Amino acid sequence: MPAIRFVAPKRLKRAALQSGRNQRLFVVSFCPVRCLPSCRRVLNSVRGSFVRISRLGRFCCVCALATTAFGVHTNSAFGADYSISAYGTVGYSRTDQPFTYDQFIDNRGTFRHDTVAGVQLDSRLSNSFGATAQVVGQPASEGDRRYRAAVAWAFLSWRPSGDWLFRLGKQRIPLYLYSQTYNVGVTYDFVRPPIEMYSISPNNDYVGVSFGKTWNMDADEVSLDGIWGNTSIDSRVWTRDDIPGVQTAAASYRHLVAKGVAISLSYKRDDSTYRAGIYRSALVGRNGETIGVSFPFVTLMPGVGYYQLSSLLPGPGVPQIRQIDYSVLSLGADISVGSGFRVVGEFARSVSNKTDFNETANRGYMSLLKQFDRWTPYVFASAVKSARGPLDLNRAVNSNTVPAFVPGAAFINALQRAAADQIRVQDQHSLAIGVSYRINVTQKLKAELMRVRIGRVSSLVDSPSGMDVNSKSINVASMSYSFAF
Repeated sequence: MPAIRFVAPKRLKRAALQSGRNQRLFVVSFCPVRCLPSCRRVLNSVRGSFVRISRLGRFCCVCALATTAFGVHTNSAFGADYSISAYGTVGYSRTDQPFTYDQFIDNRGTFRHDTVAGVQLDSRLSNSFGATAQVVGQPASEGDRRYRAAVAWAFLSWRPSGDWLFRLGKQRIPLYLYSQTYNVGVTYDFVRPPIEMYSISPNNDYVGVSFGKTWNMDADEVSLDGIWGNTSIDSRVWTRDDIPGVQTAAASYRHLVAKGVAISLSYKRDDSTYRAGIYRSALVGRNGETIGVSFPFVTLMPGVGYYQLSSLLPGPGVPQIRQIDYSVLSLGADISVGSGFRVVGEFARSVSNKTDFNETANRGYMSLLKQFDRWTPYVFASAVKSARGPLDLNRAVNSNTVPAFVPGAAFINALQRAAADQIRVQDQHSLAIGVSYRINVTQKLKAELMRVRIGRVSSLVDSPSGMDVNSKSINVASMSYSFAF
């Protein structure tokens, strides 16, 4: 029986960078749709060209899984080369606030936010062809209380020469510095990469075709990567208030489809990496669901009126469109400055149009790390701020009320707050200090203290009923154990 090669973390990281080099530069935004979350159907199919792309992607994923399994099964007979690697993190986080931050974390503490496990199987079928499959177990993207095991990567690869690489199937684009190794905690020193930067999209895995071209120049390496594909997105929206007969305070999910093209350029010299990427996509609702453009203001009398959220209130109706465009420019650098110090930073500018509910925003972080043998302490500052237009609209809708003498005033005022919840905007910054300890090449312990300051509003916080979180501070304590083999 052939022996299985277990891949050490450095090789795992290198394999991820190589196999994921052409992965997707994705992104997603969301906009309110025709009706309240509780009034919308759960949509499960994609029409038109998206159906054809989805079928092609599923076919490619099945081929990759079958080919990888075939490579393992026939190893003894034909000498196919394969390897298995595994990784995982057990993480615990707790805040000093009763409300939830970043979907899972509150003052009761949780293991759900950072705990993850994965297995990757790589099969080399020949000198030019290969297949990769990776299964990851983690909290489900479309639910706050469920775990699931899902196929994160499943692609066929073809390398016609040493400097060209093509892939077909489910894969990831390096939108971030840690895109390919985000779940592999031993490959970086943060407890987790800053959420202000790493919340552009809830899904970073696309199904499509990608290419990679590498130029090696002595100590330098330049790589150009591109991908065309699509993905399904479950965009989370928190509703803070109960409205009898209409909605309950809970999370809901908008089911969207993104189809896009991405290009990224990387430059590596010695121990430093620089990356720039650009991505453009079309975002649509599944099964032809339309997307809201704005909340019309209905005037009842001079100085008094309401924003029409849906047909539940009289008015001209919420204008709808079929598609919005979304673009992202990302920049990142991991620079060795000598004497064990590293400076790591990333910045992204996202732009969407055609709707007042757009998620246009600037985000980024800067960090300083210092390695002392097995110890690496670090500090970072991070921030995200949505464009002024969506922030102002959120504030105007959230604060709008009608006098009690207006018929149905309580219901109208409740719907104003519900409408504000549908406008996902962010205005927050964080400061953190932490340390990692390398037990050995396959294991790492980490601890971090972070202070989050909310500005006007943040969709990363589940606001309690009847309460706004503007100008609130959140202290987050986290620790984790990561492994890979």
